[in-house]
Amino acid sequence: MNGELPISFPLPIMITDERNIIIDFNQYVTGVQFPPIQKGKSINRLFDRLQPSGEFHIAFYNRYKYLIVSTKLDSYKQARFLHILLDGDHYVDLLDKIKELEMNRYNLSELNERNDELNEKLRQCQDLNALYKTQLEQIETKLSKDSEVVVKSEKMDGIFRLVERLANIDIPVLVQGEPGVGKDVLIRHLYRVSNRYETGKLIKVNCGEVPNELLEWELFGSELDMTSRAPGMIELADKGFLFLDKVEKLSLELQGKLLRVLGENKFQKGRESEERKIDVRVLVATQKDLKRMVEAGTFREDLYNWLRGVPVVVPPLRERKEDIFPLVHYYQTQINRKYELLKSFDESLKKFFYEHHWSGNVRELAHLLERLMLTTDSNELTVSDLPREYREEPQSTEQILREVEPLKDVVEHAERRVLMLAAQKYQTTYQIAKQLGTSQATVVRKMQKYDIKIK
Repeated sequence: MNGELPISFPLPIMITDERNIIIDFNQYVTGVQFPPIQKGKSINRLFDRLQPSGEFHIAFYNRYKYLIVSTKLDSYKQARFLHILLDGDHYVDLLDKIKELEMNRYNLSELNERNDELNEKLRQCQDLNALYKTQLEQIETKLSKDSEVVVKSEKMDGIFRLVERLANIDIPVLVQGEPGVGKDVLIRHLYRVSNRYETGKLIKVNCGEVPNELLEWELFGSELDMTSRAPGMIELADKGFLFLDKVEKLSLELQGKLLRVLGENKFQKGRESEERKIDVRVLVATQKDLKRMVEAGTFREDLYNWLRGVPVVVPPLRERKEDIFPLVHYYQTQINRKYELLKSFDESLKKFFYEHHWSGNVRELAHLLERLMLTTDSNELTVSDLPREYREEPQSTEQILREVEPLKDVVEHAERRVLMLAAQKYQTTYQIAKQLGTSQATVVRKMQKYDIKIK
């Protein structure tokens, strides 16, 4: 039995199957007063009579009486039973030992079951740990690719999570927002976390920088001579992304051509008669309300419906102030590292960063920080280091209202601030009047009233 059963236990032991057919027995069985035992024979035929007695059996053979303690062995592949035979003189003394043996076997079985449960939980923990490790590696990979992504506000966090869900879905994404809010950063992030990052490029076309006559060549390519041609941006974006910035600048004619190519995913090279399939995913950014342009007849409705697969609106920086300090820290670190500086900002300047209106959004913030850090001698910058136009900027409406001044004083204060800024920027009262949308005579009168002179 190779030690799997207590066959060497110094008591007569037999092993049977469910039908009481003998499978094995030990040497002590031969000393029992009944006919010789043989494998394959039924244990029932060894005794004159078997009498049930609770959880035991009493066996009779001639004048001898035996107690049979039977135990089912779950460790066997098939059901088997262990029978211990005790003569009448010893079974009372040894019964406790047998029960102890049985209890130990039960406890061992219970421990084995518990061990199996713990092993299963360990396996689950190992699987979960592997999953967390993979997710952490993915996050670290994204962070290494997207060090320019600086997000703390719930608004922007939700937007970035949305574009990550859209990264591998072939549907156009329309990104809208004021100039400088970070539309390019969002587009680049979408590209970097997508599968197309491995198969193609992110090709950006600024539709507002090139006249429409040249823009058609840039998009669709141009013939250089009879045998060669320059590929267009759409062709270069095959297997990748085509990023159309300021798409509102496209002419109606060019909008129609673009829709045919993108809607059918087909492209005709130069003088070739057959069209070729292309696999381009389109991302669009705009500062305008394309729906209003459609209503005004300056943008094609069919192209608008195709491009706006998933619209994403990036809020201005003034509506997500939680992002201001992380952005300041990011650009401060970048500029210090790039130019080997040790610049820092005092509390008054940090307060200014937080309260400023930032009409130019993140781009304005980045430019101001670089200007400050490169043109100031001191390592700790203060509000007094700000350029003049920032130190004398007009107050925001909220600031003016908080002061609860009389309306007349508020209006005069605002007029004076606006005219002072205009006088610094423009050379003539005619230019100021044109910019402010009023008459030159009004500008001259107001400047005389507030004693403002053009610099």
